[in-house]
Amino acid sequence: MSENDLEYGLAAIAEHGHRTGRLDPAGAVRSRANRRRRRRFTAVGALGVAATVALGAGIATARPPADRTTSAQPTASRSAGVPSSAPAPPPPAVSSAAVALPSVSTAQSRPKVKPTSARPRRSEDRAGPLSGDRQLFIYLLYKGEEVPESVLAVTKEQRVEVTADYGDRALFVPDRDGSEGDEFLIRTGKIRSGGESDCWSVEADDGGPGEVVTAACDFGDQRQRITIEEAGKDNQDRMTYSMRNGDRYLTYDPQGQDGFAAQNIGDDNPDTTFVFIDRGESTIPTLG
Repeated sequence: MSENDLEYGLAAIAEHGHRTGRLDPAGAVRSRANRRRRRRFTAVGALGVAATVALGAGIATARPPADRTTSAQPTASRSAGVPSSAPAPPPPAVSSAAVALPSVSTAQSRPKVKPTSARPRRSEDRAGPLSGDRQLFIYLLYKGEEVPESVLAVTKEQRVEVTADYGDRALFVPDRDGSEGDEFLIRTGKIRSGGESDCWSVEADDGGPGEVVTAACDFGDQRQRITIEEAGKDNQDRMTYSMRNGDRYLTYDPQGQDGFAAQNIGDDNPDTTFVFIDRGESTIPTLG
């Protein structure tokens, strides 16, 4: 027993004797001292447990929450002295006005085209066989049916006739003059006179059928101006054309005696139409 405990026990015995006027037997004194000691130890133990619980709760409350994101940071960033629990600064706020793109319409994004008075190229005036740079075979249709083994060609007499000659004499190039209409000069694709191509020319015959011959090309000669107009598609889905010089249509009647000629048919639709068969790029320079 420690000195403090001894003094405490003797003081308790003396107080008891003073109250009661007598001293208890030694066994009773010892038993009472043991009970008092157990109560004290129990109180001290309970106080220690309560202090331990309070201390643990305080530590748990004071501890900051773990930052899961910083635990995944590379070791190099922690060794650099940056606190792992420090939150990353939020990105600066950007106003919608700073990133808004201007609305640009399709019309504004297209480059402006300056008006021009220059005449477009011939290939842009008309596409396909009438572009002025294609050489053609010209087939004949009578009442919508193709005339067999028939193509227009220049004969040795310098006339344009229906033949079965599919050689150079049957190659022609419709070439339009500087106007925007449907009038063309029809030039020979390969035949030359003095190094120059010839053109169709319709001969007058007192109102009767006019033969078609070839002559030196001349835009100012009205007999050489051939109007070409679309006349619908044939049974092979090919575009067909009518041709006329002034009011006289170029016609062909397989059963007639006039051959290929220009005739005045009044208000009737022509029985003869034509199909242009592209035979490649022309090798002759354009006129005009």
